[in-house]
This record gives sequence, C-alpha cells and structure tokens, in this order.
Amino acid sequence: MILPKILSAGKYNGSNLFYVGLLLAVILIGYYSPWLFQAKTFYFSDLTYYFEPLIHFINNSDNKELIPLWNPFTHCGMSQIAIPSPNILYPVMLVFKLLPFSQALAVFMIIHQVIAGLGTYLFINSLGFGRWAAVISAIAFSLSGYMFSLTYNFTLPATASWLPTSLFLIDKIKLPFNLTTIKWIAFTAISICMLCLAGRPELSVPAVMLSAIYSLLNKSTYKTIFLKLLAIIAGLIIASPVILPAIEWARLSPRAHGLDLQYVFLWSVNWYDCLSIIVSQPLGNLSVLGSKFLPLVAARHGSLPYVESAFIGPTIFTLAIWGITDKNWKHRYLVLIAFALSLLMALGNNTFFAPFIVKLSPYLATFRYPIKLIIFPIFFLVIMAARGINVACDKNVSLSGQIISILFWSLSFLFSIVLFTCPELYLLLENKSANPNTLAQAQNLLAIACTLSAAIGLITSALYFLLKKSKLSPHIFSAIICFGVIIQLIGSNYILHRPGNSNFFEIKNKAANEIQNLIQKDKEIHGQKNALFFHRFLPLYFDPLYCPPWLANEFNMPYEQAFFQYGRQLLLPNTHLGFNLPSSFGYEAAETGQYKDMFLQAYKTCSQNKKTESPKINDLPMANFCKITATKYILTQAFRKHAPIAKLDSKFFQLIEEDITHNTRLYICLNTYPRLYFAKNLEPITELANIGKNKIIQESPEEIKIETNCDDNAYLILLDQFYPGWKALIDNKETNIYKANFFARAVFVPKGIHTITFTYKPESFYIGIILTLSIICALIISIIYVRKSSNKVRLEKHE
Repeated sequence: MILPKILSAGKYNGSNLFYVGLLLAVILIGYYSPWLFQAKTFYFSDLTYYFEPLIHFINNSDNKELIPLWNPFTHCGMSQIAIPSPNILYPVMLVFKLLPFSQALAVFMIIHQVIAGLGTYLFINSLGFGRWAAVISAIAFSLSGYMFSLTYNFTLPATASWLPTSLFLIDKIKLPFNLTTIKWIAFTAISICMLCLAGRPELSVPAVMLSAIYSLLNKSTYKTIFLKLLAIIAGLIIASPVILPAIEWARLSPRAHGLDLQYVFLWSVNWYDCLSIIVSQPLGNLSVLGSKFLPLVAARHGSLPYVESAFIGPTIFTLAIWGITDKNWKHRYLVLIAFALSLLMALGNNTFFAPFIVKLSPYLATFRYPIKLIIFPIFFLVIMAARGINVACDKNVSLSGQIISILFWSLSFLFSIVLFTCPELYLLLENKSANPNTLAQAQNLLAIACTLSAAIGLITSALYFLLKKSKLSPHIFSAIICFGVIIQLIGSNYILHRPGNSNFFEIKNKAANEIQNLIQKDKEIHGQKNALFFHRFLPLYFDPLYCPPWLANEFNMPYEQAFFQYGRQLLLPNTHLGFNLPSSFGYEAAETGQYKDMFLQAYKTCSQNKKTESPKINDLPMANFCKITATKYILTQAFRKHAPIAKLDSKFFQLIEEDITHNTRLYICLNTYPRLYFAKNLEPITELANIGKNKIIQESPEEIKIETNCDDNAYLILLDQFYPGWKALIDNKETNIYKANFFARAVFVPKGIHTITFTYKPESFYIGIILTLSIICALIISIIYVRKSSNKVRLEKHE
C-alpha cells in the first residue's frame, strides 16, 4: 500500500508533496470531469450574469494594450482594472484565455483546490503534527463544502486557497539572514500577492491580518518578526497595481460613506449553516429554484443561499474535539479564540459581536455578507483536527476529549430520535407559517441527516477505541480516517453537482441581435462608423423575474437552466458584455456611488419598479436619465405570471416590439441625447447647441479621438463616465476635463477645427507597476549582494 509508506513519520520531502497533490488532482479531475471534458456547462447564478460576461469582455476586448484597463460597455464606462473580482492581473486567469469558459473554470477550481490542499499539508506538517495529520487536513480543507459549492463565485475559494501556503512560508523565514532567508521572503511575498490578486478583499484582508498576527505570535527575535512582516508588506506592494485602483474606486463607490448595516448583513451565517458544517446537506440542495425547504432556513428571505455548503464532516469535527482538548497543545487556546472570533464575525447580525465591531470601524461595512468568512472557522477546525489525528496516532487522546466526543454524538443521536418521534416539534425552523407537511418533512430530513452524522462520529470514536486496544495500527487507523473523510466530502458535495447543457452560453439572443442592428443603423445615420457605439441600451426589469415555463422547451433544457438562460435573453447585467452591447447600467462592479444614486432616483418612481404605488408612478425621471446617458433602447418584461406589467409612458418611450413568447418589450427613448454633442454650459439637461459638427474618428476602450468643427466656443460633452485617470488633449495640448450632467466628461473647445483625444492612463495603476518593479528589483539586488558576500566569505575561509 503506497499511502502508509509515503506518510510514515519523518520530515517533509518533495515526493510526499507530489503524492498528496496527485491524490487530490485525481479526486478533483473525477469530480469535475463533466465540465472538464466539455460534456456539461457551468451556468448557475453569478456565472451567468457576472463572471462569464466579464471574462468574455476581457478576452475579446478590442484593445491595443495587453489588458483592458477600461470597460466602456457598462455604467457608461467603468474602470476594469479597479474590479478585484475577476482580477485581470491574476496569473491563473490565463486559463480562461486558453480554454472554453466551463472547461477553464473546471481547471481553475482544480488548480486552487490542489493549492489549498498542498498549502494545508505543508502548514500542518510544519506545525509538527505528523504526515497523516497533514494529509487528512489537506483533504478536509481542499474538499470542504466551501471550496466545492462556490464554483459560481469562484474567486472566493481561489482567495481562500492561498491562506495555508502563506502561513507556511511565513513560518520558514528565520535568521541568519542569508540566501535561503531571502528565498523564503520572496516566496512569502509572492503568496501574499496571489492572496490579494485572487480577487476577494473580503477574504484577503482578514487573511493578511491573520498572517501578520501569526508572524508576531511565533517565538522569534525582533529581527525575525521584522523580516516576516517585511515579506507580507512586500507582497502587498507587488499587488499594488490592483490594490491602488481598487482603493481609488472605493472612495467613489456606493461604499464610500459606509453601507446600511441591514444590507451589509443580508447573508449571515445562521443555525442551519453551522449545522451544515458537520451534517451533510440536511434539507438537500437548497439552491434548486423553488425549493420548498429554503424559506425555513434561508439566511436571506427570498434569496438562494450565498454559500451552499460549509461541510467538513463529523469525522473532522470529532478529531477537532480531540485536538482542542489536548492539554499538551500549548497553542490550543489561541486557535480556539481565533475560531470563536471568526465564527462570531461570520454570524453577522445573528449576534451582537459583528454589528458592534462594524460600528466601531465603519469601513468594515464595505466587506459585506459575512457568510463568506465561514472559511476561517473551517480552517481553524481543520487545524484542531490535525492535532486530533496527531494525538490519536500517539494514543494520547485525553479522557475529556473522548468523553466530550462520545457525549456530543450520543446527544445528537438522542436529538434525532426526538425529531423522529415528535413530528410536530418543528425545532429551530424559522418560518412557523409554512405548510405543516413541509415542516414535518423538513424535520424528518433533519433527523435522518443528524442520525447519519452521529453514527459516523460514534464510529470514529470506536475506531480510536480499537487503536487504543492495539486492534488497529496507527497507519491503518489513519488510512481508514483518510478514506472516510474523502467519502464523506465527495458524497456530500456531489449533491451540489449542477451541470448545464453544453451549449448554454452559445444560445442565440433575439433581443441582443435586434438592439445590435438598431445601434449599427444609428451609428451609420450619424456617420460614427469608427465609434464603438453612439447610443446605449438599458434593461429595466421586475425583480423577481418571471420566466415563462414554455421557454424550457424552446431552449431544450430543464426549467431551472431555462430560468437562468432567460436572464441572458433579458440581457440582465452584465450579460450584455457577451454581445458587445453598451449599457447605461449593470452589476455594481466599479460603478460610482453618484451614478448609482442618479439611476435609483429615476427608478424610484418608474412604472417598472414593482414597489412604486400607482399614484406615484412617473416615468419622466427615467426619461431624463436615459436622455443624459445616451440611452435610446429600453428592454423590459411584458408580464409577471398572468399579470401584465405596466408599459412605459408613451410620451417618453415608443414601444417598437412586444414578444410575449420571450416575455420582453423593446422601447425607443423618444428624446435622448447623442453620446457626443456641443453645449454652451455644463448644466444638466440643457438644450443641444447646434453650432458645429463633431465626429469620433478613432476609438478603443482607453482612447477616443474626436474631430470637431464649431462656429463658436463651446463645451464638448462626451456622455461617458467621469473618472480619475482620464486625460484630455486638444491638438496635442493637455486640457481640463469637467464633469457634466452629474457624471459625464466635458472639455472646453475654442471655435474652429480641432482634434480632441481622451486617454485613460490611471496613475494608481502605473504607480502600482513602479512599486511592483521596485520590490522585484530590491529582491534581485538582495540575492546578488548576499550571494557575493557568501562567495567572498567562502574564499576567505579557503585561503
């Protein structure tokens, strides 16, 4: 048997790491094979509406630069480099350029789950818990429910995957200061950089803080601590081409002055999420549309779960009990405190702790939805479990640990019996107004799941009893535990399999084709063939959406997939990017707070807003929004279930098509501005000044060249987002850019013939590049200097 041989006691070597990586890779390739070999497609949730469209734009941008810094198709333009997720500078994102989307996502997940596993193996091994503990911990963290269930939000597990590696590398930085030390500093800096580039500040910020605290807690000299912190700072500086633009946007974003706490805590860990850490999907897959059990346990009413599973299993939990009750583990209280604090933060508004902390530090509100943080309690449980397998293999599990684990699972079993025998108990279920039959079914499913977990927990305890009595060797015991953990995790996460039709992203979009044709004709009429576009479109829709059931047959797919495909047919944000359509709205991404407020004020009284009361309906604000954003085409729904949706006011919008089959209406805004025009002043909604001609003669995402001929001095208004980093030249001489219409760019143009050039060159990005190169040069110089010094010392000793 290979595993016991390579996992026997001893120090780390490369072959062990290779075998662990190979084991994880084989498991993951098998799991992701439907997508990896292109038989199926990832389609669920944010993949459909956010990630796939943005990646399509990044890969297909008509840009002379290597990477698109600016996205002109959403929110009347936004900074693409300021978007941390997905991050265009993250090296692993290259797979999306090389492979079809779903195949690339499968490879992306495999890479990061292997990184998570190998990093955990190295970290646990460095703590001295033994190789079996390292392997089982690697499997538990890499194959946890968090890692598997967030494929639709894949930058979260990608960010989490770098945490164990960073902690391991920090631990390797030691004195004396020599070439090896510099090597570990460089590796640590790279790992911290990858942690930041992976795309989720909600995880990377606390992970970097944890790394810094870990540097301080180790028994090291002040010089060693300085080197560890220096490595972390170096990693942050290397990531500055992404961090600085994101900070620049944050100052302008809707989060700039803090978010409402109720909104921040929309998705918080609740009792069901905690239960699901050790009990496998008690009520099945709650992300299935129309799940009758979701309202009973939803963290956010009326919404699908943000994190579908945080499962690590009863075996790992049992091992964690054994580890945390080991009195010889001097760091157990620190780990327990870290676990408790991270869990309290993840619980959000379900306890007083997180709201209190956010009130003390309001900037923390920018990291919304605390359920994302549940990966940290999982990580600390894995560390506890590593210690548990370590003491179990030494047959030193404390008596209190044995008693607590057996008592916990025995009480769980008794609780299951109570649930079985008292069908109207309805314990812990939040929605007491639900159908009694549904409540009874949910209670029965909870009882079954708790029984199964209790049985596995008791079996784990029984295995230790056999080990203690020398009926099992430590290797056989550990191998059984390892195999059991793999079966539990793969079996539980297989429930979350959601393969879609292989052609999901290739289905033609009728509305997109019609709008593309209208925009093309619009450009030809105005002689703007070289422009990316001349007018924009806007999707206005009811939330929740209603997908006609017959579309499932038309799309040849199950209703759930048809629902998400319908969202693409309705061009929900940011799906327009997949069709190169310019929009005046989209997902938040790099939207500015002022622009969002401007839209919401118009939408507040719009006939398409389901919350608007009839007497207050007024489409004039929306007409004005469309006017000053060069929005000419509006797409809405036609009906919701059997009730028709109010039509936009015919005084401002002309209905040109109503497609009942696809539940859409297409309008033209009757009085909208062109994207480019002259005005005598910068006041909003002013009349156009008919004093000359203008024409876009060349355009790319980061550069627009305009030729003008005006009879008088005037402002040239470009209805694109006013944003830091844009420069303007008139006849190759720099000029000021003014803000017009609350959000747009304008320059003052003297009368006569001129060439105006707008160029996006964000200082934040280029300063970040300089800082990155400076750190890399400093590391290279340090390596050269230390190597020369070492060679000089060797020569002196030889002489």
